[in-house]
Formats: sequence, structure tokens, C-alpha cells
Amino acid sequence: MKIWLIIVFCCLTHIGLSQTAWEINTGRIKVPFDNRGVISDVTVNNSSGLKFDGISTIYSNGFALSGFNGSNPWANGVMSAARMLDFQPGKAGSAPDDPKNRLFVVSLNDPPFGESWQNWRDAVASGARFWDGDNDGFYNPVDLNSNGSWDLTEDMPEIMGEVSVWCIYNDAVDTSVRKFKDVLPLGIEVMQTVYAFPHSDIPQIKDAVFFRYEVKNTGGISQNLQDMIFGMYSDTDLGDPDDDLVGTDVVRNSAYYYNRTADFRFGNNPPAVFHSFLLGTPVFIPGETFTDNNNNGIYDPGTDIPLDSAVLHFGKPFMKQYVPGAKNTGVTGSIMFLNSHPTQGDFLTSGQLRNYMEGKKTSGVPMDPCNWQWGEVRGGIPCATIDNSLIYSGDPVTNTGWIDNHLADKRTIVSSGKFDLPAGNIATFHTGIIIGRGTDQFNSITVTQAAYDTILNRVQLGTTDVPLGIEEFTGSVPSHFSLSQNYPNPFNPETVIRFALPVAGYTKGVVYDVLGKEVTTLLNGDMSAGNHEVRFNAIDLSSGVYFFRLESGNYSSAIKMVVGK
Repeated sequence: MKIWLIIVFCCLTHIGLSQTAWEINTGRIKVPFDNRGVISDVTVNNSSGLKFDGISTIYSNGFALSGFNGSNPWANGVMSAARMLDFQPGKAGSAPDDPKNRLFVVSLNDPPFGESWQNWRDAVASGARFWDGDNDGFYNPVDLNSNGSWDLTEDMPEIMGEVSVWCIYNDAVDTSVRKFKDVLPLGIEVMQTVYAFPHSDIPQIKDAVFFRYEVKNTGGISQNLQDMIFGMYSDTDLGDPDDDLVGTDVVRNSAYYYNRTADFRFGNNPPAVFHSFLLGTPVFIPGETFTDNNNNGIYDPGTDIPLDSAVLHFGKPFMKQYVPGAKNTGVTGSIMFLNSHPTQGDFLTSGQLRNYMEGKKTSGVPMDPCNWQWGEVRGGIPCATIDNSLIYSGDPVTNTGWIDNHLADKRTIVSSGKFDLPAGNIATFHTGIIIGRGTDQFNSITVTQAAYDTILNRVQLGTTDVPLGIEEFTGSVPSHFSLSQNYPNPFNPETVIRFALPVAGYTKGVVYDVLGKEVTTLLNGDMSAGNHEVRFNAIDLSSGVYFFRLESGNYSSAIKMVVGK
């Protein structure tokens, strides 16, 4: 009977039905996950937990959310090690066991218009993103010109990284089985994409797994969820779970785990594991990200002046989008708590979880680096000057700052800044698990920091560009510069511009109006040789003629674009 069940499961996996668990294997990393938000603490192929170099490294990963619904505070999440599973598969209102509420796997190696592209129809029905090449508003992946390859005018799934696994889940788990019995479902949906680059020739990128969380307020319960915080949760066990130390890399928006000495499983060079915020959701802050000229607290294009821009990243074939007047929220709180402790253990109430997410004790009292029983401030740094909302922000490599000195089995939450989520809106967070292994436990920290930096600079367009989408198309390097006409044209509100660079170099792309006034800059930085595309959103522009000019090296060319509304 057991063998028969396994055969059925394998067959269902092959044809794409009822796939509720999956494992991404990058070579050194194997991470299992399921369709309700549990990461690592999932059994696939008779094995559970994230493995690095074949050794158990992470027991459980997940996320936490907290905020206010009117005057009522709340918190929920998916943190299996804390016995918190508040989300179930599918869109709000759907049956959790509906076969369509499964994991959808697509990769760059899949044949165009093949099985995975066809299966994506069910994902689209649940809210997954797709490229509408024929601009008809429907997902229909068909080889329109019968040339056997995908073209820009044809539909395809959005593909993050080289392999991408998408699902959606919602917070309708019954109150009777929730950790916090006083927190009701709020109509929240999360679209989760787990992706990786298992074929990358850059080892730092290959030794990482990435996650995109798109958190939506459906509006079925609340018209506005205020002061929300998104947190990454982890119960990392570096080999032996009882000898771990943790820290916060403030510069890299990461909480991390490391060992003080050798580990009996990893030996003399145990790895370091970074749980990193790569890109937070855009937030608008009057006086900081825009000048609030009419004093209404809202960014109004044409009235207010943007002082900053946030960026939104997507998978292939989409390009990143800029959000003027906003910035991407970073990390504002991090906390360590123990497997079992009366005051610094697992959270027992929604209020305690919220306090943890703000970088405080469960009681709501701020941490005190000057008087903290599990760590100390070293290197002559005045303890009163240390940010008490970011735990262990010192540098264990140089042995300076606030340092963890208590070996134990630990959990961490590293949290975003606050944001509001009105009905129908989506907050997007890109996170990553980055693992490095050096010559010893401290060199592993340095190696992982360098890996993080490599990831952020991978596409060589500045430190805010991360491998969240594919900007280059496969194929040989073009022999000459070219700038193609945008498609569609006329357009409203989005169009795609494709261009070819035969050599790497500084590249600038600017949109002008008919008077020659600069409207926006789409490209400004070093780019690699290859075929590229950039997506232009003209939602804030009036109808009319605009020009896009591309400059790279001695090459310069322009196209005319028409916005029709």
C-alpha cells in the first residue's frame, strides 16, 4: 500500500496535479517548501529541512505579519517551529484542498508553450502574473507565428530566476486552530514565489535561494490595514542546534547565524547563513521621499516633487519599474529569542509577537545593550550609542560592537519598516537565504557578506539591482548596436523597448516630450553586452508623442512613442 501511494504521488507530480510540496536543489543547497508558506520544515523525498553541503542547516523558515485593523492590533504568520500556521492554500474564499491550489513550477529551460506554460493558466486564474504579448487581456500561450520560439508578441508566464515556483495562500485558517485565538482572519492573501539560479556560473548566486512575498489586502474584512510590519522568521540550526550565535548586519539588511568554534557536523569551517531583505515594499514619506506641497500627506504626481524613487522587480520578460516619490523600506527591527525561556522565548500572544517585530522584548520594553544577559558590547564602543532595536549589530569578525556570547538553539525575526495596506493593494518583499562557507567560522561571515554584495551588484546597474528578474535574453552577443520600435505603440499605459549592445559599457536611456524636456530616465549605468529590454509605464503622463533616446559608447538613437488614453 505504501509503495502504491508513492507511485501515485510521483505520477501526480509529473503531470502537474496536486503538487503541494517541492524542493529546489542548487547543488549545495536543497530547500523544501509547500503551498501554505512553510519553508524548510517540509518533507520531500523522505527528507526535511534545508541542507547545505548535505548537512542540516535550517529547521524552519517563514514569515510574520502584524498591524492594526482600525484600533485593533493583530499579528499572524507562518512559523512552523513556533506552532503558528495561520494561512491555507488558495485565494480567499477557495477550498484549501482544491487541486488548483497547488505549486506551479516554471523554468527558463522549459520548452516555450509547453506543459508548464499551459499549466500556468490555473496560476493566472489565481492571480499569477503573465506577459500579455498579444495585448488581449487574456493568458493564451500560443506560438502565433509557428517559429518554435517565444517572441515578444506572444504570451508567457513570468519566470523569476532560472527556476521559479509560485503559489497563493490566504489567512482564513479557522480561529480554533490558530496560535492566537483572539486574532480573526483579515482577508489577507500572499502570493509566494520561491526561485533560484541553479545553473549560474557565479557561485555566490548559485548558493542562495530567493523569495518574493506579495501580500494583498483583499478588502473582504478591512478597508485599510495600518502600520503593518513584515518579518522574516528563521529557526536556523548550523549542524548542532545548540551552539549557534546570531547577529544583525545593518548595512546588508540581514539577520545571520554563525558558530563560535568548529561544529561537530561541519568541522572546522561551519558556514554562515544570512536571512536578507533584498528589497522592501515602496513607502511614501512626506518630506523624505517627496515634497508634500499641498500638505495632504499623499504623493500627488504633478503637484508634489519626488525626492526619491522606489523600484519594483519582476521576472522574465518584465523589466523593473520605478515608483517616484517613494523608497523601498529597509530593516528597522531584529530580535533573537530562545527555544524555551520565560521572558525571551517563543511569543505567546499577538502583542508579544508585535513587540518582537519592533525589536523589543516581549513586554514591549526596549532591549538594553548595556545590560543584556546574552551578549556584550566590545571594542570600547559606548553601549548607550548602539541602536537597541537591532540585536547584536556588532562585527564578530573584528570583535567590536554588540556581540552575541550565548551559545544556544535560537530563532530570529528581522522586520521591515511600517506600511499601510488599503483594500486591493499589494505590498511586495524580496528576501533571500544566502550561505557562505570560508576557511573558518568567522571567515564564513566575510564570505557570505561578499556573496550578498555580489548578488546586489549582479546586473551592474547599482546596489539596488538584485537578481529578481531577468533583463537579458539568451542567445549570442549581438554584432551591432540597435534600438527597436517599442511595442505596443500606441500604448496605454505600458510599453516595452528592446535594444542590443554588442559591447558592455555605460548606457543611458531617457524619455523626452515633444518640446525636448526630459520626462524620466529609464537607464543610467553600466550594462553588459547582450539583448536587453526596458519597460516604460506612462500612467502619469498625458496623451501625446514622446521620444526615447538610447546612448551607449558612441552610439545614439531615438524612437517615437505615442501614449494614447
